[in-house]
Amino acid sequence: MHVDVSQPRLYREDSWGPHFARLRREDPVHYHPESPFGPYWSVTRYADIMKVELDPATWEVTQHKSISIWGHEWAWQRAMKEAQAAE
Repeated sequence: MHVDVSQPRLYREDSWGPHFARLRREDPVHYHPESPFGPYWSVTRYADIMKVELDPATWEVTQHKSISIWGHEWAWQRAMKEAQAAE
């Protein structure tokens, strides 16, 4: 499955919803090996997000091995900053 929710276009165009719905349905803990921001994990179901958030000893975030929890608010803010910088 190729779903890259790191693309700023998804948030500028407000078209991120179907992509996250597909991830929740087909691959709720999805690893994306290549993106403009490097490899990342999309953890898309509430119960899984809470497991990661409440167990930092297991889910350590490091520079080379990261767990990224992409929610629409954070990604939207990043997309807006990039759009403003491009102007």
